[in-house]
Amino acid sequence: MTDSNTAAVADQLAGALDNYIVGALEAIGALDLADMTRERIAETAPTLAASLCSDDDEVAAQTVIDLAGVAWPEEPEPVWWRTPVGRMVGRSVGRDDTESVSYSVAAAMLGVATGTVKSMMARERTDLDRHPDGGLTRASVLARIARLDRP
Repeated sequence: MTDSNTAAVADQLAGALDNYIVGALEAIGALDLADMTRERIAETAPTLAASLCSDDDEVAAQTVIDLAGVAWPEEPEPVWWRTPVGRMVGRSVGRDDTESVSYSVAAAMLGVATGTVKSMMARERTDLDRHPDGGLTRASVLARIARLDRP
């Protein structure tokens, strides 16, 4: 990954961690802890980003596991997968073909119109895979996002 990719991932991670962790501390009035935590997040985010962007699949996958529930506690919106962190998470977790996404969700994840996805599938000249239960495999959508991100 490029330094600019890693920096973008670090910035997004810092924002997400600040939002969830520091926001919770501020909400309960622990302003001193919130300030200390914000500083620690700023120091740690670049290291976490480097791990998430690592070419070592095990390191990247473990970082996703460590951050899941803290940096993104809920199921992300489809457009999240196009963010710097979303692309890195998708690269790490995108190998499971058991989960299906609708054409409209796939389109949102890819940043295209639903009709574009339908056209791609109708031409059968695509790297997107049909799911046996309908729609597309999430793994193929995430793999396409990862390929589109390469320089």
